[in-house]
Amino acid sequence: MTKSLTRKHALRRICGALSLLFAAAVLSSACGSGNGSTVEGGGNSGGSAGEDGGIPLAGNGGNAGNSAAGTGARNGSGGSSAGMTGSDEAGAAGAGPGLLPDCQPVYTSCDSLCGAVTDPCTGKHFDCGGCADGTACDRDTHQCVTPKLTCKDLGAECGRIRNTCGVRLDCGDCADGKECDPDTNTCIACSNPTCQDLGFECGPAWLGCGPRTESHDCGSCAAGSVCNVAYNRCEPAPASAGGKCVPKATATLCTAASAECGYISDGCGGTVKCGDCPLGQSCATDGVANRCGPPEQPWECIVEQRECGKTTATCGGKTYDCGSCTKPDVCNANGKCGAPCSPALPPAAADVACGVFDDGCNGKISKDCPATPKGTKEVCKADGSCCAPKTCADDYKGQCGVGLSDGCGSTVDCNCDTGSVCSAKTSGDAGSCCKKKDCTADYAGQCGTLDDGCGGTISCGCGSQTCKKAAGSASGSCCSLEACNGQCNTTLHNDCGDTTCSKTSCGSNKACDTTSDMCCTLAACGTSCGVTVGTGCSAHTCSTNCGKGKTCDPGSHTCCTLPTCGTACNTSVTNSCGTVQCSCTGTATCQANNTCCTPRTCGGYYSGKCGTKLDDGCGGTIDCGCSGTGNVCSKTAANTTGTCSCPTLLTCADYPNQCGSFQNGCGGSLTCTCADHGLPAYDTCGGSAQSGVCGCTKAECGGRCGKVDDGCGGQVDCGPC
Repeated sequence: MTKSLTRKHALRRICGALSLLFAAAVLSSACGSGNGSTVEGGGNSGGSAGEDGGIPLAGNGGNAGNSAAGTGARNGSGGSSAGMTGSDEAGAAGAGPGLLPDCQPVYTSCDSLCGAVTDPCTGKHFDCGGCADGTACDRDTHQCVTPKLTCKDLGAECGRIRNTCGVRLDCGDCADGKECDPDTNTCIACSNPTCQDLGFECGPAWLGCGPRTESHDCGSCAAGSVCNVAYNRCEPAPASAGGKCVPKATATLCTAASAECGYISDGCGGTVKCGDCPLGQSCATDGVANRCGPPEQPWECIVEQRECGKTTATCGGKTYDCGSCTKPDVCNANGKCGAPCSPALPPAAADVACGVFDDGCNGKISKDCPATPKGTKEVCKADGSCCAPKTCADDYKGQCGVGLSDGCGSTVDCNCDTGSVCSAKTSGDAGSCCKKKDCTADYAGQCGTLDDGCGGTISCGCGSQTCKKAAGSASGSCCSLEACNGQCNTTLHNDCGDTTCSKTSCGSNKACDTTSDMCCTLAACGTSCGVTVGTGCSAHTCSTNCGKGKTCDPGSHTCCTLPTCGTACNTSVTNSCGTVQCSCTGTATCQANNTCCTPRTCGGYYSGKCGTKLDDGCGGTIDCGCSGTGNVCSKTAANTTGTCSCPTLLTCADYPNQCGSFQNGCGGSLTCTCADHGLPAYDTCGGSAQSGVCGCTKAECGGRCGKVDDGCGGQVDCGPC
């Protein structure tokens, strides 16, 4: 991998979007007309944060309603955010049976399906209804499943993902040295991209590796330019930074960028706000930057095809509002807007056991299958008959396998218990579970690589013992080497092998007697010093280092305690053990009375205070000023303490739509999150590949087909299957 995943997926988005959405003439103008110039005072909107060469990334508009306007300096012209709406559905324009004559239908009926299903080949639409209590309609497979609600349930280690019930989850960042694979939401080895790889020109930026708090310095801009940290781009410097760039009026910039809301670049290193959305709408809800739109409809409403009214979710029992009708229409019981109507099954429903029918009120109504004797719901087949799906507990009891037929057009996976393996290796084949042998129960006293009884091997160790194997054998038996037990300078032998007892194996305070090859205990020194104690093997010389505050008396060869100075300085103290010269330590100074005094400090005694000529407690004075730009002291009189304050303190509102750590205008810093700006839950810091900016990057198809959730409030068309 030579480029980061961030770069790889960005390029994939560009190529896929351009091939689907633009004709050859548009491609040539979009990809080849970059002039690299920047006009004073702004220009066209630059789309989303992940753009390269002025080409906005398809499906990457959901960056909290912001786009970069008028920079044009990144390898090409700015490009217009209006040129790419962020709605990947446009790629499917005209995609009908005549467009792909060789494709094979994926869905031909509602067998084992739920929700609103559209076949990507034929374009035929099916309303397959909801699911039984305790299950939910999976957004991608359109099958009723036991809800997977958490990141752990979904096997997601990182990134953002939508659970079975349509709730967006933030599964966090990867650790140092790892990056998040957007296709699998797992942490993989980091490919270490550079600022240049990601198109960042300046300022601090997160490059996709490790947690988002780890930013890298992408350098500074040339003279006459400043870094727009919201987009990591160099732009002409305004007068406040010694330049000549004068931003155009906000209305002019927003109109040129077709921006209805959110923030865009002012072309001079800053940003401007293009207003708020009308009541009932929000910015970039469908993943389109700087565009107002209605809030995204709850997944439960989509599954039930409801236009209005309230419904209760199968996940957690939460009640969702599916919207309201425009008068004179009313919300009927089927969740459809229209004239007052009572939904009912048509007469044709009496001829079949189940199915989905027109309810006579511009909606659909389901005739459900009865519950099985065990309480589970039967599924409705295309011919209107009910079918009880096979289960692992009853129909495949004692068997195992993946992709086993459930007898109703779908499949079921039957797994073995922990410690067992399935004999079936092919999807659709049923096998039997084989319990692997256990080292403790089946191979006690044996070691090495052994048969697990199920066609594989198991590795068994010996713990603190030694594994003895015959030459060329993969397994053996556990045995114990002979212990030294106080012996040294010798080698011991038994049937298990050799044990070397070295001269240094006796341990602390012991020595090896090479005459007897046995360990002996050294004689204790006690208070003795500078003298040899003990005889023979136990004899050794005691150190003259008696420890802190002591010395070795050369006459008696014993350790004695020296006198202590206390607070005395520039003098000496004496006792029978010796004499000590006294001095002050650390920051203490010696006073005229030969005692030490530690002066008061601004960071200690006067912490949080300020003033001039404050008493230092040792006969002198100290000045304690205020740190940080703009901070001033509340007191000016000598030897009077005050407090520091800053009248120019900044807040997160002064850094619109930005996230991370910023200067607070007073020499300190403040941390801003996307929640501090009141942005949608799916907007995260750096989520649109712009480091330090709140946004949302649409999900890749990742092998999926049809219209699937893009993770940013809209859908992406992944084409035919």
